[in-house]
Amino acid sequence: MENTDRTAVTIGNFDGIHKGHQKLLQNLKTLSKQEHLTPVVYTFLKHPINCLKGEGTLKTITDKAQKEEIFSELGLDTVIFEAFENVKDRMPEDFVKQVLVDKLHMKLAVVGENNRFGKNSAGDAALLSRLGEQYGFSVHVVKPLLMNGVVCSSSEVRNAVIDGSIGLANQLLGRPYRFTGTVITGKKLGRTYGFPTANILVPEWRLTPKYGVYATTAYVAGVPYQAITNVGTTSFDKVKIERVETHLIGFDGDLYGQTITIDFLRWMRGFVSYQSVKDLEKQLESDREDRLNITEVEP
Repeated sequence: MENTDRTAVTIGNFDGIHKGHQKLLQNLKTLSKQEHLTPVVYTFLKHPINCLKGEGTLKTITDKAQKEEIFSELGLDTVIFEAFENVKDRMPEDFVKQVLVDKLHMKLAVVGENNRFGKNSAGDAALLSRLGEQYGFSVHVVKPLLMNGVVCSSSEVRNAVIDGSIGLANQLLGRPYRFTGTVITGKKLGRTYGFPTANILVPEWRLTPKYGVYATTAYVAGVPYQAITNVGTTSFDKVKIERVETHLIGFDGDLYGQTITIDFLRWMRGFVSYQSVKDLEKQLESDREDRLNITEVEP
């Protein structure tokens, strides 16, 4: 974007970039094209709640890299990731004038009905419309997306993931809930049962699904494998931390140090305590058979 570009701007956290966000972003693209404006997404490096109350206060669905990838897939190439600390104390009127009008040359704002901005979240769509009359930009307000009577929101996605309702989360997202991480060295117990696993540590910011076993798809260098994933805890440097442990069906190789991507498809079962290694092996064989029989359907 050149400094002289006239823009259409949307503002928000866009955690998850779910179907509700996608509806708003499609409005941004359509209206930008009609008005011959450059579409701009204005978002934040960290969720404002975590900036105000401390890292990890709110577990988030997507990180910056995931957001960039999804925005690109949606055809939005101009995305501004602002440090929330830089603008959190600006009054709403100052934010609009100094950032949106003077810096971004905004001629159209596309916002959700419940959008808030400025210090103490005091700005809303009504104020934005009044300021538009003053500064010469128009405002398009997008109503929330309802799915089966429920508002599609980041909060609803989080609730579904926490409950282990991955199918619902994926419907709201419009794609599978995804983890990407680097494989670390584990205890290597799985390979003794014929079920080697790839272990990924969960970063502090990451929203973790309900502990249990999931049907997943794992991607290694872009190649998909049917997989089974355990979500739970493990000890690392004497500290108990969350981990994602995945068995890739049909994969034969060394994954240590490699980056893999895990798409969560369906809840399979909770954790079970076993009386013997033989019982555990029997359960793992049953899990693998169940996973092979699951048809992967797009959300």
